[in-house]
Amino acid sequence: SGNSLTLCDCGTTGEITGGSGEHGGAIYVNGGTLTLYSGTITGNTANGNGGGVYVLNGSFTMSGGSITDNTANQGGGVLVENSTFTMTGGSISDNIATQAESGGGGIFVTGASSSFTMSGSSSISNNMASGRASRGGGIYLPSGTFTMSDNASVTNNTASNGGGVFTDGTFTMTG
Repeated sequence: SGNSLTLCDCGTTGEITGGSGEHGGAIYVNGGTLTLYSGTITGNTANGNGGGVYVLNGSFTMSGGSITDNTANQGGGVLVENSTFTMTGGSISDNIATQAESGGGGIFVTGASSSFTMSGSSSISNNMASGRASRGGGIYLPSGTFTMSDNASVTNNTASNGGGVFTDGTFTMTG
C-alpha cells in the first residue's frame, strides 16, 4: 500500500505470464502506483477481477507495452476501482471477461472517483465480454469518467451491449 512499481523492459522480451489469483492475475496494486513503459503482461488469470492488472485505490500509468490474452470474471485485461488509469501508448488486446453478466473484456473502470484517460497512440482491440448480458467488450465504465483523445483507438471488441464502450459514467471524446 502506497508503494510504486515501474516496469521498463529495455529489451524486447520482458514478460509477466502464467500468474493466477483471486484479483490481479499478474499484478495487484493496493493504494500504490504502477507504471508500465514496455514489456508484456500476458496469459494470466483472475478468478475474480483484473486478469492482467487490478488497481484498488491507486494509480496506473501505461505509456507502452501490452496487456494481452488475460482472463477474469470482469476486467479481462485491467480492472481499476476507485483509481486513476492514464494510457498514452501501448495496447490492451485479446483479453476476455467471462462472468455471465461480465463487463470490460479489455478494461473495467469502477467507482465514482475513478477516471480513465486514453490518448496518444494507445489501442484497445479484439477484447471480449463473453456473458449473455455482457457490457463493454473493450471498456466498461459503470461509474467515473472516461476521456479519449488524439489517435487513441478502440476497435474490434465484442459484447452483448456496447461492443467497444459501455458506460453509465461520463464519456468525453475529442480529436
